[in-house]
Amino acid sequence: GYMYREKIEEGSGMLFIFADEAPRNFWMKNTLASLDILYLNNQKEVVSIVQNMEPCKVTQCPSYASREPAMYALEFPAGYVKAHGVTVGDKVYLP
Repeated sequence: GYMYREKIEEGSGMLFIFADEAPRNFWMKNTLASLDILYLNNQKEVVSIVQNMEPCKVTQCPSYASREPAMYALEFPAGYVKAHGVTVGDKVYLP
């Protein structure tokens, strides 16, 4: 993921692809920049959004769970969701 990166370029993102659709959890351990995350189902529809996940500075980092089962997760620099008006139900087109 974006661990140990001090800055994430605007317009960049990281895609995580899982073999099946299931509840997903991400955390911010060793992540230095705030992030937004989109959780997508197998139809590539946004099923859950977490905005402005802050870097974890404690031993026990919080976990950010999807509200629905997800097959994909997309991480972006914090502010992406708001700037682009992304909402649950939106369809994401992946190559």
